[in-house]
Amino acid sequence: MKRNGWLFAAVGVIILLIFAQSIKPGDLSAGESNRVVLWLSRLREPVAAWGGFFSEILVPVFDFFIRYVRKIAHFTEYAVLGFFSGMLFGRLQRFLPGVLLGVAVAAADECIQLFVPGRNGSLWDVALDCLGYMVCCLPVLLIYRRRAAGEQDPD
Repeated sequence: MKRNGWLFAAVGVIILLIFAQSIKPGDLSAGESNRVVLWLSRLREPVAAWGGFFSEILVPVFDFFIRYVRKIAHFTEYAVLGFFSGMLFGRLQRFLPGVLLGVAVAAADECIQLFVPGRNGSLWDVALDCLGYMVCCLPVLLIYRRRAAGEQDPD
């Protein structure tokens, strides 16, 4: 149990950071997103002016990130949570709780936003959060499950 303490702490801190983002009022949250969009737009300008093959590839990537910055943030924060949760629950050999944690945190996150001025909860965001979580959690859990099965084989 002692060697998993840092994973418990990491998962707890990530959840607290997610909830801390959720309790920010809508105008503050939008301001943070707008700063990221502005930064990406400034990076995009010289790439677009550069022209050529790489510009044709990179400019649409920048445009995608600029358009979906908030959704990408949702996905990413839950992917990080999923990775650390997968490690924690994989080591503990508790696979179903590892999956259910992401769903519970995503649902709680959106419920919190229902009570914050300028924010709203969204089932689409719950789905996106769960997707980000599962993309990183499930492969890690499967690796731990395979290891556990390999240790039990008397080959």
